[in-house]
Amino acid sequence: MENKYIFEKSLLSAWPNYLFENKIEPDIEYDFFQMKMKIAHPEYPDVIYPPLIFDREFVCNLQNVAVQLLSLITSIPDRIFSGNHEAWMSFLKFDKNEIEYLLPMCTPRFLSMATQFSRPDFILTKYGFKVVEINVAPPIGGLGIYDRMAQEIYKMPFYNYLIKHREFCTAPNMTTVWLKAIKAISRVSNAYENPIFFEGMANPNENYAADFGRPDFVRMIESCGYKVVTGPMSELTVSDAGVYFEDMKVNTVFTCSTYYEMTSHGVADSLITSLTKADEEFLIDFVCPPTNTLFDHKLNLEILTSPEFESYFSAEELSIVKRYVLSTRRLNTDNLSKALSEKDSWILKPASEFGGNGVIIGEAVSGVTWRDKLNAALSSESTYVLQEKAKDMWSYETTHHGITRNFSVCLGPTIFGHEYGGLYLRQSEFNGVARVINAAQGAAVGTAFVAEKSTDAPISGI
Repeated sequence: MENKYIFEKSLLSAWPNYLFENKIEPDIEYDFFQMKMKIAHPEYPDVIYPPLIFDREFVCNLQNVAVQLLSLITSIPDRIFSGNHEAWMSFLKFDKNEIEYLLPMCTPRFLSMATQFSRPDFILTKYGFKVVEINVAPPIGGLGIYDRMAQEIYKMPFYNYLIKHREFCTAPNMTTVWLKAIKAISRVSNAYENPIFFEGMANPNENYAADFGRPDFVRMIESCGYKVVTGPMSELTVSDAGVYFEDMKVNTVFTCSTYYEMTSHGVADSLITSLTKADEEFLIDFVCPPTNTLFDHKLNLEILTSPEFESYFSAEELSIVKRYVLSTRRLNTDNLSKALSEKDSWILKPASEFGGNGVIIGEAVSGVTWRDKLNAALSSESTYVLQEKAKDMWSYETTHHGITRNFSVCLGPTIFGHEYGGLYLRQSEFNGVARVINAAQGAAVGTAFVAEKSTDAPISGI
């Protein structure tokens, strides 16, 4: 649908009306809300406030597209490679050792488990939303903090004002959907009244307390009856009797680190292999197998957008891809000259990184820097992709402390157990030049609210 209906039309004037009718200075409530978030954790980033309230039809469309794109990504190994996972990994440029290591894990359970947790990221343009990547991994950004932000907004005077004027808006409870997905893939933990949930850290020197999202994430897990124990992944021991941390038997193993983060911090491949075997033998639920790195790879977007693979998709599927997915190609010597001559039209990305790491936007750097970055990427052992830059970025205007700024928005609809879990937002200041919109790169974060059409609609989360 057209972007003029992004926000619920009937609520566009609600915030200024609320401020005027109650003689409230906008910065007072804004600062009060930010203070509440800092009380939750001192390192909390800026949170989008007042909340962005979206048109329900717009969000439903976004949600449906997200589910359809995840389904296409999930279908790639069978649809394109006829179940030949070695051929798929070769296409994704995994080396021989990686293929030999990952291939035994390409079992129906671990392949299915890998796609149970996803968050496609969409950039808003003036002519619709465009997907820039499809995150496929259990440790999805926004977990825990999404519900915290929603709960604090429900307590704010502005939200009470909306209820008083029978303007209802809600945000799904992400915790409920995520835990439902965890329970669905668990076979061991479900047999215990208070199972042990091991939260594994790849880096043993990591300061757990500095992670602003961790306290809410732990509370989220505990709300389902788990006892959360945190420690270095490398200190797990695996035996025929089970998996242990110190003297404690563990039922579920989870980590917020990717496979590449774990190996870079010295977590042995042999330990990860032992954990997958322990899962196969019903000793634990290992809910973060390395197989998610196959689906999370950006070269899968090349399969969706390259003419070479069009014959594998139906006309309806191709229509969705062409409308919503930005063209993505692996960087090579064949397209280097095009990337150099059309600098402002392309973005360079590492194929397996996350958090905006290593992303170079052509129009944001000089020609010399762009050339150097492309040459460095070509000579790197890592794989890089060129992605078409979204045209005509959409932005909205807001004023805080007397300064009016424009913000561009990244929409992250979460899909857990193939069920919609809520819309995670990030926004960055927009001055006409595209930039990475990621919390790890300093973007503000937020929970999207959706307008309820019926005046009798239930108010969830209160």
